[in-house]
Amino acid sequence: MISLGCRFGFSVRGKNPVKIEGKMLYFSSIRTFRSQRQAFEGVEVRKKELIPKASHEEQTL
Repeated sequence: MISLGCRFGFSVRGKNPVKIEGKMLYFSSIRTFRSQRQAFEGVEVRKKELIPKASHEEQTL
């Protein structure tokens, strides 16, 4: 999850910048983003694509 968060530009402290198709969005917390992620179907698609890649990279490292 950590590697996936870094790819999305998440920051654990303060506001979390999230880049979506070149647009920078700010959420007060990860929970806020998760509650609003339904509005960004593109993020869901990217998550599904990145999860196997991230796990594969962790195994190779």
